[in-house]
Amino acid sequence: MKYKARWMCSIAIMAVLLMLEAGEAKIWVMGRVVNGTESDQAVLNQAVQLYANGNTSKPILRSKTDATGKYRLQLADSLLNGSFYVATNFQKSDYYSESFQLQKKHTSVKDLIVYESTNNDSHISVGMEHIVITPDAGVLQIKDIYFVQNTGKTTFVGTEQVATDKFSTFSIPIPPASENIDVGGDLMSCCAILKNSRIHETMPIKPGTRQEVITYVYPYKGREVTLEKPIIYSTAVIDILIPYNTALIQVANLVDMGALDIKGVKYSHYKLENLPARMNAQIRLSGLPGKPKSLVWLVVLAALATIIGFFAYALLRRRKVTLLKDDTYVDMPPTKAKEMLLQRIVALDDIRDNGKISEEAYQTERERLKQSILQL
Repeated sequence: MKYKARWMCSIAIMAVLLMLEAGEAKIWVMGRVVNGTESDQAVLNQAVQLYANGNTSKPILRSKTDATGKYRLQLADSLLNGSFYVATNFQKSDYYSESFQLQKKHTSVKDLIVYESTNNDSHISVGMEHIVITPDAGVLQIKDIYFVQNTGKTTFVGTEQVATDKFSTFSIPIPPASENIDVGGDLMSCCAILKNSRIHETMPIKPGTRQEVITYVYPYKGREVTLEKPIIYSTAVIDILIPYNTALIQVANLVDMGALDIKGVKYSHYKLENLPARMNAQIRLSGLPGKPKSLVWLVVLAALATIIGFFAYALLRRRKVTLLKDDTYVDMPPTKAKEMLLQRIVALDDIRDNGKISEEAYQTERERLKQSILQL
């Protein structure tokens, strides 16, 4: 009887545990971390973290890989349909899985491939570069797009330190006088450092291709400009685009590819191919639109013309009075003589108003002219 009671109690406990487990169903996230440098060998004892998309400040769960490179993360079913990713840091470089949504029971994540780090940039090159130059009055609007390649099996972490704990892994030269510099593509503002007329990428360059974009404004004077173009990395192709018929372009070994229409805008298309690293090219542009001349000089000239005109008018009025002698009206008809004397009085009033004659002399002369009119 005693054994039967114990058996019944055990069954009850198991039933309760099963009910609790059913009420708190779990979901498993499983995957592997492998070393791409070593032919996808398993990376053991590697820390991994699970993050929710949109909340990268703190991981939801942490785990480590086993001897086969596998990891398992257990989550509550309340997180179903959420969007997540797995991350790990291997040899001081961060790696991330693709985003995924949780499924029932378990979710398998694609292998998270990591690479060994290197300071050797021999596998870094430019597959293609697009330069779009848009001339404006006195400035060039320039957009430079690099397709950066790491053709090796290691992650390049850089050797040249450009800021505290930041090393240059790819650099883009820009003219020293450039303004309004901005970055885009895979080149993020948080990781881009401007130093010695270059924009330095400080993120590790992993095997594969990435796109680095910069835009800037370059001011110029006159109708011609020469842009220095250092070729830092081996470059397969450089495309140069400039709005059709806006300027003439000259570059050594430049190939004219004709006109190209992009979104309704017609461009002149040029190409350079197979440029070795550490060479210098020059892009010469002529026939550019000139910078508008300042209107300040026009305003100054207009003001001077007004002042000169004023003094000329005053002198002319004075000259009329001065040249007219006292006996000029004697031989004139009375009506004409009276008109001339009245004009002299008006001119005399203007001279007094402009402070060109003393009050005493003004009154004396005006009285004399009045008497001359009365004698007619």
